[in-house]
Amino acid sequence: MVSVLFVDLVGFTGQSERADPEDVRDTLNAYRAAAQESIQVFGGNMEKFIGDAVMAVFGAPVSHGDDAERAVRAGLGVLEAVARLKLIARGGVNTGEAVVTVASGPATGEALAMGDVVNTASRLQTSAPPGGLVVGEETYRLTRNAIKYQALPSVDAKGKEAPIPAWLAVAPALAGPARPEAPMVGRDRELALVTSIWDGAVGDRHPHLITVVGPPGIGKSRLQREFSRRIQARGAAVARGRCLPYGERAAYGAFTQLVRGIAEIYENDPPESARAKLSAAVEKVLPATEVEETTRYISLLTGLGVDEPARDRDYLFFAARRLLEGFASSQPLLVIVEDLHWADAGLLDLIEYLATHVRDVPLVIVGLTRPEFIDRRPGWGSGLFAHTTIGLEPLSSLDSFVLAERLLANSAGLKEAIDRLAEASGGNPLFIEELTSALTEGHELGSDLPTTVRAAIAARLDALPGNARAALLDASVIGRTFWRGVLVALGGHRELDEALAALEVRDFIRRVPSSRVRGDVEYVFKHILIREVAYATLPRSLRRERHAAVARYIESAAGQAKDLAAFLAHHWREAGEPNKAIDYLMLAAEQAVDGWALEEAVSHYNAALELAPDDATRRRIRLARGLARSTLDDYQAAVDDLGELLPELSGRERVEGLLGWIWGTEWTERSEETIAGAQEALELAQAIGDAELVAVTTGRLSQGLAMRGHPGDLDRAKELGQKALDTWIPGSRPWDLINHQHMFGEQLYWMGRLAEAGDLMTAVTESESDPLSLQARLRSASLRAMVLTSTGRYEEGLALFDQTLDLARKLGRSTRIVQNYSTLPLRELFDLGEARRRTEEALVGAESLSGFTMPRAMAMADLVQTAMLQGDIGTAESTWRTQWEDSINTKGWARWLVSCRLAAAKAELELLMGRTEDAVEWARKTIELCVPVHRLKYEIAGRMLLGRALVSLGNGAEAIPELRLAVELADRLGSPSLRWPAQAALGRALYATGDDKGAEHAFAEAKSVIHGITAALAPERATRFLAAEPIREVVAGSTKPV
Repeated sequence: MVSVLFVDLVGFTGQSERADPEDVRDTLNAYRAAAQESIQVFGGNMEKFIGDAVMAVFGAPVSHGDDAERAVRAGLGVLEAVARLKLIARGGVNTGEAVVTVASGPATGEALAMGDVVNTASRLQTSAPPGGLVVGEETYRLTRNAIKYQALPSVDAKGKEAPIPAWLAVAPALAGPARPEAPMVGRDRELALVTSIWDGAVGDRHPHLITVVGPPGIGKSRLQREFSRRIQARGAAVARGRCLPYGERAAYGAFTQLVRGIAEIYENDPPESARAKLSAAVEKVLPATEVEETTRYISLLTGLGVDEPARDRDYLFFAARRLLEGFASSQPLLVIVEDLHWADAGLLDLIEYLATHVRDVPLVIVGLTRPEFIDRRPGWGSGLFAHTTIGLEPLSSLDSFVLAERLLANSAGLKEAIDRLAEASGGNPLFIEELTSALTEGHELGSDLPTTVRAAIAARLDALPGNARAALLDASVIGRTFWRGVLVALGGHRELDEALAALEVRDFIRRVPSSRVRGDVEYVFKHILIREVAYATLPRSLRRERHAAVARYIESAAGQAKDLAAFLAHHWREAGEPNKAIDYLMLAAEQAVDGWALEEAVSHYNAALELAPDDATRRRIRLARGLARSTLDDYQAAVDDLGELLPELSGRERVEGLLGWIWGTEWTERSEETIAGAQEALELAQAIGDAELVAVTTGRLSQGLAMRGHPGDLDRAKELGQKALDTWIPGSRPWDLINHQHMFGEQLYWMGRLAEAGDLMTAVTESESDPLSLQARLRSASLRAMVLTSTGRYEEGLALFDQTLDLARKLGRSTRIVQNYSTLPLRELFDLGEARRRTEEALVGAESLSGFTMPRAMAMADLVQTAMLQGDIGTAESTWRTQWEDSINTKGWARWLVSCRLAAAKAELELLMGRTEDAVEWARKTIELCVPVHRLKYEIAGRMLLGRALVSLGNGAEAIPELRLAVELADRLGSPSLRWPAQAALGRALYATGDDKGAEHAFAEAKSVIHGITAALAPERATRFLAAEPIREVVAGSTKPV
């Protein structure tokens, strides 16, 4: 489809016959130059210049989508330029199909376009009045909304069977006033519900999440705009963010938009300036003590790229919570997230976290989404206290009629179409708006109406003025939101402001009152469907050109900012520039990793892999993806990913790959693979002479050996663990260091080296550096609390447990680890009801884990011990049976850590049930399990149980040495909770064997330890402790057999 322009000078042949030849030549040269300039400005090709006649072709060899309008505007421009030369011309334009020869030109002698369209254009030019431009029917149809026309009598043309319809082009049309927003009809119930929820949230200062679900065009955005206006009039603040389609989105993109709006950060602000604005905004709403940390984590969430990454997502989410709490504390806040169906998993997790954890502020979060979102996230909002889903149904026939009637209220002669429009729309408000817009813009209502919203939009697009249509198509390449400056940079848009005004008038786009780009005007497509239809209209070759131009403009305006990396990657990929796209995809993935957005990071790496041109690039991307999965705790996927890649890696890359891989194998309890991988990594690090990696890999080997727990493993693990600490290069790999410290500290604690473990845990929990891992901090603080309580400092330990639980709850982290550990001192102080409650709560959390069995195994062992102390032997026995086989057959920590505990518990159970010989067997088994792994606490328990069982069997001679050794080991361990029962057991055995003096001394020691415990306890705890039957028995001294 081409448009052909003919222009001819009027009366010039006669004038030239009487003029000087040189004057004629100069005049023709000036004419030709003026014509050529105007034609080229509008993208046409000068096909012929013969005598005083000009022929130009628009739409070949490259189509622009608005070539008819370009031809008419060029023709008017030529006539105007000719008039300035004191000459008169006339012209004609016709549009139609033609045979196009791409390789045409003077050298080939071939015409660019041939066909009836060319002949008709010539005939129209001949019929034109002097100074006028006449167009044919197809040209008129395509440009009537962009050009003012005057109807002419049809032209009788030679060779034509029928007259040719003709119109005289008068001037380009001007845009009229902006069209008011469509009325909201049929949504009173939904609006009342949202308003009621808002009033409740504001009155109760309790956040609420609302999810509005409906197909495209059903009125989700219209509902939120109406609601937003109403509450803003009542003094509320509104913050908005929009999710972008896959391939265009950055991690937490909608939240980033929201924060930028709140902090008045422009898209083209440099990262350092953006961070300063963010800090200033945070400072206004939060206490000074929170400003720096909150700013840092919000900076990471929004991808500013100027802060060191965090090792836990919880810090980032907590910062987001505090930011919204700060803003909502002074003014009710409505947060709107549009197009939730395109949200990344990280953003959805963040929204649910905020809806769950924000406290004591008037906040409502509204998410707008299509129905397919529910299939993707079926459990959305199910665990929230305050969540409401509102489904928008199609308008009723009556409401559809009312909407169409209101939209056509000022359109004379169109009211007869209302019934047909309402019926054809299927109750979709956007469909009704598009159909009525088409009618009010001059479209004829044929017998066949468009059957879909997209078809209705496409029909309106086709009838747009050429310059407006071209601007809209180019804008669709930029995105749902676009800026005037980008369109200017794309070039080729004459009278751009008029075009944008025309698009506003026709309600295709809306100007945003406050632009996110400093010094530029921001627009947004009225609906995403309009953008999608416009984009699909562009030929692929033009899309590529436009995408490249957009990317170049963004690079020049904003540089390589991390938060724009996904946007730039999308444009370079669509522009057919894979290498540039890969670079930005890798940058976008890094940003996602910084924000703990796993799904988004992996999707960027996968997209980069699809574009990778060679094996080396693919290896680099796969390594980064595997390490990201390892870093973000996607352990099984990391093991699979890196396991496939490792054979292709060498040198330092292989060491890093192995470290990521064994982090996954460790947390999926594969001890043999962990040890083998760590050993190879250590040997490679030593071979390449990298001291930093040698220390890290030494620590990882220590952890692997400790996890396996074979004879000799714990001794080797302790040696290597200390060596790693001694050789660690100060300041290097801080997260690896803190991880090693807390893991090595756990080894030392379980081996009974309480003082050393306590020192390491103190180093971690009291570090003044930024917390790199919340998990490490929680575990380390819990272990430090266990060390304190294990050495008799119960009040300090319990206070630290409470502080750690508060931290975990505040940040939204599972309290499972802390709950597990905190039951130990509660049992020792006989606060058995609270101990059991915490154990059962920890078990619920542990059920959701896969691959890492330790938390559940430890909680099950806790339940066995607590149930025994409560006298609930049935629960203790059934729980023991459930857990014992799992523990001894696992290849992870539970094989030696938990099996020692369960063996001791079994011996205790057998003794309580009167099965004394079985108790002896299990006590010996306990000692046998514990000695090789230095599980000193349960070796002591095993020896106490063995001594008690042997005394019951009348074998005091064998029992006394076991019990004396138990006392000696308990004193060495320094744990009061073991010292008093060891002395009491020895005292009973000595009484039983006739050594009353020795027994009295043992009981005196036991009482002394008990008094030392109670002296340091709070009164309520001391009273409960002394009231426990085992303690009363010892303190009363009634232990000598009668």
